[in-house]
Amino acid sequence: MRLNSNGRDNEIVPRRLAIGRRISEYISKSHNARVRYAAYECFIKLIESNKKDFTSVWKHRMDIPRKRKEGEDFLNALRSQASPADEGVGRLAARLLWLLEEINEHE
Repeated sequence: MRLNSNGRDNEIVPRRLAIGRRISEYISKSHNARVRYAAYECFIKLIESNKKDFTSVWKHRMDIPRKRKEGEDFLNALRSQASPADEGVGRLAARLLWLLEEINEHE
């Protein structure tokens, strides 16, 4: 394990980025509501538990034009699925959308 100057593992951010990418792929490609619900829940937990690291990863992705397009497509898909009045998937989609938009505002 390699540590950086803060004593943290240098592998953490790339690993979290890979996890976030997989979760967003599940959300984008899944037509199964149960799988989508679990993916939303995992993504929310990932963001909330690693707010600082996730913010830096999200900012880095949004600085790259191709990745920005993917991120914007993902946010648009969330907007179409987010319905706070809807139980389950819609409520989680709305919460995830809120977290991601909050990160964008802080940039």
